[in-house]
Amino acid sequence: MIVSAVCVGSDRLEWRPGDGNQLPAVFPVIPAIVRSALRSVVGPVLLATGVWCAAGVVALPSTDLTSSRILVFAPWWLLALVFAATWLVPACRREPALATPALLSVLPWLPLPLPAIALLWSGRLAWVPVGLCLVAVLRAGWTARSNTTQKESDRVPRSGIVAAAALTAIALSGTAWALAPRLPGGDEPHYLIITQSLIEDGDLQIENNHQARDYARYVRGTLLPDFLQRGRNEVIYSIHAPGLPVLVTPLFAAFGYRGAQATVVLCAVLSGGLIWASGWLATRSKSAAWFAWAAVASSVTFLVQGVSIFPDGPAAAVIAASTVVLLRLERRAPVGRGTLIGLSAALAALPFLHTRLATVSAGVGGAVLWYLAIEADRTVSDRRARILAFLVLPILGIVAWLGYFQILYGTPNPAIAYGKYPETRAAYVPGGVLGLLFDQDFGLLAFAPVLGAALVGWLRRDSAVAMGRPLLIAMILYLAAVGTYWMWWAGLPATPARFATAILPALAPGLAVAWHRSARTGRTVLAALASATMAITAVTLTVDRGALAWNTYDANPPWLDWLGTSVNLARGLPSFFWNLNPGVASSEWPFGWHVLVVAAVLSAMGIGLRALGRSGGGVPEARAVWAVAVGFMLCVQAGWWVTAAPPLRPIGAQLRALRAMSHGRPARFVAAGSLIARPAQLAEMRLDVPRVNVTQASGIAWEPLADIPAGDYQLTMVERRPVGGVLSVAFGSEARTPQSFTLERQTEPTVALTLPVGASSLSFAADPVLAAVAQRLSLRAVRLDGTRRPAGE
Repeated sequence: MIVSAVCVGSDRLEWRPGDGNQLPAVFPVIPAIVRSALRSVVGPVLLATGVWCAAGVVALPSTDLTSSRILVFAPWWLLALVFAATWLVPACRREPALATPALLSVLPWLPLPLPAIALLWSGRLAWVPVGLCLVAVLRAGWTARSNTTQKESDRVPRSGIVAAAALTAIALSGTAWALAPRLPGGDEPHYLIITQSLIEDGDLQIENNHQARDYARYVRGTLLPDFLQRGRNEVIYSIHAPGLPVLVTPLFAAFGYRGAQATVVLCAVLSGGLIWASGWLATRSKSAAWFAWAAVASSVTFLVQGVSIFPDGPAAAVIAASTVVLLRLERRAPVGRGTLIGLSAALAALPFLHTRLATVSAGVGGAVLWYLAIEADRTVSDRRARILAFLVLPILGIVAWLGYFQILYGTPNPAIAYGKYPETRAAYVPGGVLGLLFDQDFGLLAFAPVLGAALVGWLRRDSAVAMGRPLLIAMILYLAAVGTYWMWWAGLPATPARFATAILPALAPGLAVAWHRSARTGRTVLAALASATMAITAVTLTVDRGALAWNTYDANPPWLDWLGTSVNLARGLPSFFWNLNPGVASSEWPFGWHVLVVAAVLSAMGIGLRALGRSGGGVPEARAVWAVAVGFMLCVQAGWWVTAAPPLRPIGAQLRALRAMSHGRPARFVAAGSLIARPAQLAEMRLDVPRVNVTQASGIAWEPLADIPAGDYQLTMVERRPVGGVLSVAFGSEARTPQSFTLERQTEPTVALTLPVGASSLSFAADPVLAAVAQRLSLRAVRLDGTRRPAGE
């Protein structure tokens, strides 16, 4: 038999007659082909398995039984579908390491005794490792296509500015639709009533407008005048500044509330375009400009304030324009006298938007004056003329601003509107600034972690943003001024970091430099943080039409409760209000210590990641996403150590498991060390209702439970000592009459409870004596309505 040549790769191998029974020379190559084929499927298999586990439900049977799991599997066809989709991605086939973070989503499903931190990647957070894999794959694919660095033009790309403004408008339109049922809210009606007073009466006296109920078009119920200090002749003027009402007056007069909202949206759209421009001016890089724009414009703070009638959105537009002018001055680009006069007018108007904005106005104005004074390509007389042109309107603005308070209140003191004894203290500054940045309820970086990269860009010694230093000083002064006020979170309920909105555009140059100066690993970390920011924004704005975007200071924000279905995520992240004694600055130090620990952990992760990068081993994108995942785990674990809080809070995952079982999905029970999963029984799952602070008036000691499937339950209370008493259980809406149960004088009294169809929530209240001695209130499902009963019952 004659066998022709066989080609494998570039090698030509032949087998001739007379070689006896020897195998062809091509045979040793076959294992290499097999290894290559196996390697190409590893990444898709890992990613598909991670998606399949994330789509299922894993829950603890109880808070005490942590070594066992109740598993509700996703459909098996999902594995094949995701595998087929990911196999089509070349980067995923080429580099299996890019898909290894998906193993974190698989970890809670393993029948092993796991630490509590391993359960972090269950429930909704199980999608985080999957998302990190996608970021790594996309970044690797983008790097493979971008082998050469393209030289950017020196001309400002107007197309980029227009595109950024257009995309900002689209994002704001979606935000306005999502939040429509909740707006106007907070202080928005109080700004609008000033606007109506200007239109209808031509003055700022709002008492008659409240009496006439001019606010009825956009407020249900009664709106009382918002003031702390009466003006001259006992006239009521709003505590809120008149600048925003003047700004929205034209469109409000024509279109009502929507017109006023459109005015604020237009300011935010302008900010979006200018943010892109400042990112480009700082680096001459389109990719860096787009990163800076995406980081700022995708944050919850920017989007919410871009559609809300507050002064912070328009103030951000002024700071965005100031940042662009400062960058042009630093780059020695031409800045006309007309531009300087227009900017000075905008800065002079900032104090009329809100008194606190006078600080950032002065800081930014000082930075502009510094660059005007050192312009090297102008004569001394020309520099003086430009400085004078810039100063005229701010000086007149200061006179008018102080005169405003003199006319209305009889004193030029801008703080008079807040009463004779405003609640401001220098001792509040450290906690207020840290809270505005890191607090889990209202902190800027808690909801938009990518914005922290601005500091990395500013601190680079080779940074192209020399103007960052004076602008950074202005931002610090502004945050300190906000921090002197005890209520730095801007009311209740409040959205994240409203008082930090004005300085968001000033972060763009630092963000752009951080991206531009980073290598593959650093850019992947920044892309992962940007993706996390966008995901947080999507969750807070879309779940129940923005229900998670408003928080109170209970140190247990609903957005963290929604994310962490098995672990105590609220105690893992810094909270200004945890263990706080209101008004006592020394009680804020535990929060400061927690922030310091998180900063140390992240710094150590950054140093370690940089050291690994220098070694040159592995895939940079895989290292980066693993660093993000491990860094988050370490921060949460460190938070549990700092707060000495229980790490588990399994109620969310247990409710998800019950809902899945009520829809007929089979559940399995698996114990640690066992490879056999048997059918789960309803009685094996004990739902411990989370505790809250007991109030003497209500006797409420437990959080309400939502989205509970209808059926029969056993309600058990464990008491420190048997006292007996009355426990009230409300079904569904608050309007329904609660059902009362008289508990016997036992250590563990149990009553039967039937949750009817249509009443998918439960709330509990006990008499004060019973609530004080209760150690645990738990539920066990006996039967779920509308489904087949699980095997074994």
